[in-house]
Amino acid sequence: MKPAPLAALMLIAPFLAMTGPAAQADQNAAAPAPVPHVHGDGLPDPVEKTRVVDPAMMAKLFSNSGTTLQWIGWDRRGKLSAEWRGDAVHISGRQAEPGDTGLLRIEGDVIAMGKQGFTFRGTILIADTPDYGRFCLRSGDMEFLITRNRKYWRLQEMTECDGLTDYVDIYF
Repeated sequence: MKPAPLAALMLIAPFLAMTGPAAQADQNAAAPAPVPHVHGDGLPDPVEKTRVVDPAMMAKLFSNSGTTLQWIGWDRRGKLSAEWRGDAVHISGRQAEPGDTGLLRIEGDVIAMGKQGFTFRGTILIADTPDYGRFCLRSGDMEFLITRNRKYWRLQEMTECDGLTDYVDIYF
């Protein structure tokens, strides 16, 4: 395995500490393009205040029933927590294959909650799935929406890494 570029290592180092060995398998990816609202360590700035347009949908986020990535599977959902941190809602979750051979990790803040979805500012990591050695790190502002009367929000930026389509879902 070749060493990763220094910029990429600096960006992901705080995140790797939270994810374990599966995420460290292949760090040979270039650093993501700069995104708005990023501070010195390359991670997105926290949200100062979450704008709640639809309180009923916010309640669904707080009582969610987990998160999935299709490469890991829809049968065993990972856990996702939501909590108020001051005036902002913070979400954190993960789904892993047995033995951490595949990993989804979500960490960040909700910018705004509407009737059909929410805007998220944070980081999403996908490691070692669908192929061992894959490493996809997304960072910045992203949209999760409900489509076709489904019982989950789906990440709308689905093809950010390697040309693969990743379905990241949060269930309510």
